Amino acid sequence: MKKWLFLLVAMFALAACSNEGEEKPKEDAQTEVENGEQAKEHANHVHAEPDEHTECAYCNMKVYMENEEMGEFSAQATTADGEVLFFDDAGCLVNFENDNEDVKLTERLVRDFDTKEWVALEDAHIAHADIATPMKYGNAFFNNEEGFNKFLESATDAKKSSVDEIKEVAFARAAKKKEMGGGHDHGDHGDHDMDHGDHDMEDEDEHKNH
Repeated sequence: MKKWLFLLVAMFALAACSNEGEEKPKEDAQTEVENGEQAKEHANHVHAEPDEHTECAYCNMKVYMENEEMGEFSAQATTADGEVLFFDDAGCLVNFENDNEDVKLTERLVRDFDTKEWVALEDAHIAHADIATPMKYGNAFFNNEEGFNKFLESATDAKKSSVDEIKEVAFARAAKKKEMGGGHDHGDHGDHDMDHGDHDMEDEDEHKNH
């Protein structure tokens, strides 16, 4: 009798293990499907775009649209409240975040130098070179190594950079402006303002008087 009871218990135990083994692959498969759907949704997410009236959230200067010259240097960020902020240069983005610690940014985006597609700042390959950018930071961003390496080979004085280096330069410039009694980096926007005629002489005089 004891032998039969032992066999019955063993059979139930084996059946339970078999069911658990079948359920686990189903759970894993479901998880993979959900992760795949989330990745697809993220890839298909349409990000906001600046328009002809958009101003930088940090320096209040013009933010260039995708189809405009220097549009590849525009940046954007999304706050925890869902507000989208635009910046004319990545240096302004990091300065804004540094000056507004109470504003939590959940997403920071820059444009790929070649395609002008949005890419997460922390995921981008970053280069610094002797190139004209809206606020003279000289940074270009890439979403792949191929474009990044081609830029390093072709651009004048091009070198690999990082978010930390952008912050170092931007914070130092902002600190210097404050020491001189000025506001944000309005004056450094001059070169491409003259090229595109986005700000008239009255605006320039007003900036000088700040």
